[in-house]
Amino acid sequence: MPVPPGWEDQQALGLVVNWPTALAALKPPGGIAAGQTVLIHAAASATGQAAVRMAKHDGARVIATASPAPAWPQPNRSPAGSSSTAWQVATPR
Repeated sequence: MPVPPGWEDQQALGLVVNWPTALAALKPPGGIAAGQTVLIHAAASATGQAAVRMAKHDGARVIATASPAPAWPQPNRSPAGSSSTAWQVATPR
């Protein structure tokens, strides 16, 4: 698979690792469908972000969790977006 022009190898690798992983989790036989609710843990990770986007694309309601980390470029902005039902930041004990 050729790397798209202007992309780093690591960016291209994310397409063949993170997205298929999210797809396998959300799209098994009888998988996620419009109107369903999906809970995505570690939504700030690359695979979590892919899962959030796939679920929302399919019309599912997304509930997302993530650990506090500087992973998000803007404070108070979740990878699940403003239309998500819930955003919970897990606090380590």
